Amino acid sequence: MRFLFLVIGLLAACSMNTTPDVQGSGPLTILGDTGGNPYEYAALHAELKASGRRVRLGECNSACTMLTSLPNACLIRGKRFGFHASNLNGRFNGLNAQYLTPVIRREFLGKWSKSREMTKLTAEQMVELDPALKLCR
Repeated sequence: MRFLFLVIGLLAACSMNTTPDVQGSGPLTILGDTGGNPYEYAALHAELKASGRRVRLGECNSACTMLTSLPNACLIRGKRFGFHASNLNGRFNGLNAQYLTPVIRREFLGKWSKSREMTKLTAEQMVELDPALKLCR
């Protein structure tokens, strides 16, 4: 029975299309993103990385935080970023962690991924924690 619930949960998570629409060219601004399916964000990460497109991130939670490690991303000052244990008892924590910078990954796996409670950091706190991240100009 537990297996059935796990399969239903995975199918539901994989069928939701919650990633931002990235059509067009020029800088992309992502605001108010609550996250979603981490596999979709992994694909989006690869697409944006390959494009070299500048990405401005703000109010980005859950799977959306996977985009913070893009080499062409910056964090909008004063905006918050939220981390928590992934759905399905943290089954996606490893996938999410792969797409975070090493410093943020360590914090995520060591602390923030232990609870479904959202840990929120401002862009400035993120950069203070990991200077490899950039604030937007």
